[in-house]
Amino acid sequence: MNAKVKINEASASPAPTAPSKPETVVVTDSTGRRLTIRQPSLLDESRLVRCMGDAAMNAAYMTMYVMPAAMVVAIDGDEDMCPFPSSLLQVDAAIHRLGRHGMAAVMKHITESVNPEGDVASIKKSDATPDSERQPG
Repeated sequence: MNAKVKINEASASPAPTAPSKPETVVVTDSTGRRLTIRQPSLLDESRLVRCMGDAAMNAAYMTMYVMPAAMVVAIDGDEDMCPFPSSLLQVDAAIHRLGRHGMAAVMKHITESVNPEGDVASIKKSDATPDSERQPG
């Protein structure tokens, strides 16, 4: 019995690739410090929420202080200065290290990346935001 086997190379799965390092952005705060920002991985975010304990339930605190401080991975190119926080004490240290000037620069970057046009009118015009003048249905 002669059986023929045909290998279809087009259907073979591509070899898995290593995950790419998340993109970094450098912003300058009002004191002239260069802050390198990187979006934390989902796993890092999960660990951060767990280490925050009950404080993680405070959405304003997490959004306005904890996450922005955790996103800074270097100040003036020094990555050793900004380890990813894994305890409440380290989160406090990251917030203190940034201070008001650093936090304002990070929040400005976050706000502009979410709403590049920077105005409320563009948010109201977006398809994802319900128009208060439009009737449902």
